[in-house]
Amino acid sequence: RLGTIHVISSDGSSDSTVPGSEGASAPRWSPDGTQLVFRKDGRLWLWADGAPPRSITEVATGVEDPVWSPDGSRIAFLTRLPREMPMFFAMPGKPDGADWAPASKVDFENFKAYDVGEAPPTIAALFVVDINQGATRRLTYADIDLSQPAWVPDGTGLLVSGLFAPRSVAGDDRRAIYRISLAGGDPVEVPTITGTSSSPTVSPKGDLAFLGTRSPSTTAHMQLWIRGRDGVSRLLTATIDRDIRSAVWSRRGDGLYILYADQSAFRIGFV
Repeated sequence: RLGTIHVISSDGSSDSTVPGSEGASAPRWSPDGTQLVFRKDGRLWLWADGAPPRSITEVATGVEDPVWSPDGSRIAFLTRLPREMPMFFAMPGKPDGADWAPASKVDFENFKAYDVGEAPPTIAALFVVDINQGATRRLTYADIDLSQPAWVPDGTGLLVSGLFAPRSVAGDDRRAIYRISLAGGDPVEVPTITGTSSSPTVSPKGDLAFLGTRSPSTTAHMQLWIRGRDGVSRLLTATIDRDIRSAVWSRRGDGLYILYADQSAFRIGFV
């Protein structure tokens, strides 16, 4: 069953649907609240009240994680692209006269997907589209699988969670946070903690909050950290023995709303 995007007033007095949003997902309001971007049919669509939605991307492999720039002039997003996997050893050749079926090379862990079958290896790259000019530009070419982009307050770049690909050890899912400049160049790692760092979000004052764990286990609870402008990372949820799923800064930048798992339920807290 296809979903539809609804616009509901904060007091619940009105409920309307966004035209042309059947089967859409990932709705995101612009910073000034006048435009809505959403994902549908592998593209990004832009809608303003009183006008039909218009497509602003033509990326063959689809889009993920759209996020508005602070001034509302650009939207950054991820798209998955094919990636060649290096071979760490040479396979022996078939014996003379042998009649073998074509070999199926499996060199990464998630090589199959439910209802899809074998899936080729891909890597998520970061793009940005100008919503007025319609120009789309690729920002990253490094062999890092990206997720969870977040703009820095001055709009000169983005922070992303990144996983080097290929990984040096099978099952090593440790991520780091990288800064990517709109001016170009390689991603620059932002020093945080030893372990995994992900889900970066920056306050209006410039403080970086992120989820992370110092444990080498990929099943360890994620905790909320803040990296101040002095470069020091501090743990904010030491007294919460729960897995923190996401964090969002308050408008004033004086704290964060967190979503955490508590037994079979999800709860919202403020730190």
